[in-house]
Amino acid sequence: CEYCSSPKEWWKPGAELSTDEICRTLENIARDFNIKGIAQLAFSGGEPLLRRDLPIVARRAKELGFPTLAIQTNGHLASRRPGLVEELIDAGVTVWGINIDGPESVHDSLREQGSWFADALAFARQICRDKRLTTTISTLVCRKNLDVISQVYELVQELGPDLWRIAHFDPIGRGAETADNYLLSPKDLRKLLGFLADIRARHQAETETFEVEIGCGGWLGKEWEGIVRPYIFHC
Repeated sequence: CEYCSSPKEWWKPGAELSTDEICRTLENIARDFNIKGIAQLAFSGGEPLLRRDLPIVARRAKELGFPTLAIQTNGHLASRRPGLVEELIDAGVTVWGINIDGPESVHDSLREQGSWFADALAFARQICRDKRLTTTISTLVCRKNLDVISQVYELVQELGPDLWRIAHFDPIGRGAETADNYLLSPKDLRKLLGFLADIRARHQAETETFEVEIGCGGWLGKEWEGIVRPYIFHC
């Protein structure tokens, strides 16, 4: 993704943590902290499903007592390897998140060459139907897709996840190099917050609908805190 906060240029394949190193780190955390108080252990990236040892790591985390395991994925491998998804669910991963940043042309335009939307949508439909799982659709909002955010909302309504999480673009990592094309203006950000406030007000009046929130991208001021997310900023 062009907006990624973790630039791939910093990635060194030979410096990846080994399976044993990751498991030892989890063991240290379980030893030194009260992990029952950890809301969620999330495997993110980049794309976490590129790691072939992920089921081993997830299983070890569950053995250590981490209460909730989550994965954030782009859906490409997940849609094509259902056996891997089932293996991870069996290992204890019950929270699944997937990124959808617009209708097909917009979603794909925010990424490097290739067609990604079809796989993301297919996997989103799969996990949102699976009653064993808690599901999140995440959308990065920037200057390039703000005008289609209502179309994304309609798509999310069709999918029916447990949560729709909106994040606004931050000029960090790779995103620092593309800020001129992506960063929302103050007027645009206010437009996005107003859109989310209207949706949350509508959803709060309904009993069977999904939660909507803006992500943990900073304190939004007294006008918006508690309005566009179901909690007060605390990261």
